[in-house]
Amino acid sequence: MKTLEEFALNWIYKNTTLAALGLYACLSTAQTDNDWRALTQSWIASELQSSKSKLPKNLRMDIQVGQLDTRLSLSPCEKVEPFLPAGTVLWGRSRIGLRCASHDARWQVFMPITIKAYGPALTVVRYLPAGTLLTSEHVQEAEVDWAANASPIVLASQDWLGKSLSRNVSMGEALRASLLQSPPAFAAGTKVKLLLQAPGFELASEGQSLSPGKLGEPIRVRLDNGRIVTGKVVDERTVWIPF
Repeated sequence: MKTLEEFALNWIYKNTTLAALGLYACLSTAQTDNDWRALTQSWIASELQSSKSKLPKNLRMDIQVGQLDTRLSLSPCEKVEPFLPAGTVLWGRSRIGLRCASHDARWQVFMPITIKAYGPALTVVRYLPAGTLLTSEHVQEAEVDWAANASPIVLASQDWLGKSLSRNVSMGEALRASLLQSPPAFAAGTKVKLLLQAPGFELASEGQSLSPGKLGEPIRVRLDNGRIVTGKVVDERTVWIPF
C-alpha cells in the first residue's frame, strides 16, 4: 500500500505532466494557426501583385487575415495550400480556402479575409437627396477604401458631372457607378415623336409618355387612338419603336 507521501508525489507528477501537455497542445495549435495566417497573407499579396496591372497604381492595399473556427479539429498536415474558392474575389470581405495537400491527411477549410484598397476618390460634401443633379460644388477629393463596395469608384468628370443620384447619399460617401443615373430626357406626359424604322422605309407618329424618359431605356407611350406601345428613348424628344 502506498504511503500518503507516495500518493501525493504521484498525484503531483501526473497533474503537472497533464498540464504541461495541455499547454504544449495550445501553443502548438496557436503556432499552426499563425503559420497558416502568415501563409495566407503572403499568398494573397502575391496574387494582388500579379493582378496589379488591372488596378489603379495609386491604391494602397491592406490585407487582413482572420482566424479559423476554433471548434475545428484538424489532423496534422505537412503541406497546406491556399486557394481561391469559385466565385470569390480578392476584394472587400471575402475568404480564402486552405487544403491539406500531403498524403497524411485530407481536409479543406476556409479562412475569412478582408482586402482594403485605399486611394483618392470623390466624396459628397453634404447629404444629397435622390435625384440631385451633380455639379462640381457637390464633391471633394478624399481617400477612401475602394474595396468597401463592389461598385466601381467614379473619377472622370464625364462619368458623373450632370448625372443624378439614384438614391439618398450621406456626407462623405464616395461616388460610385451604382449611385449614378442619367437624368430624364423628358418628363412624364411629354409629347414625343415615335419613330419606326425598317429596311426601305421609315414611319413617324406622336404619342404621350407615361413615365419620365431616360436615354437608352424602355418607355411606354400612349398613341392618339389610345393604344399603348413600348419603345426606347433615343434623345430628348424621340422614342424608337422596334419593328
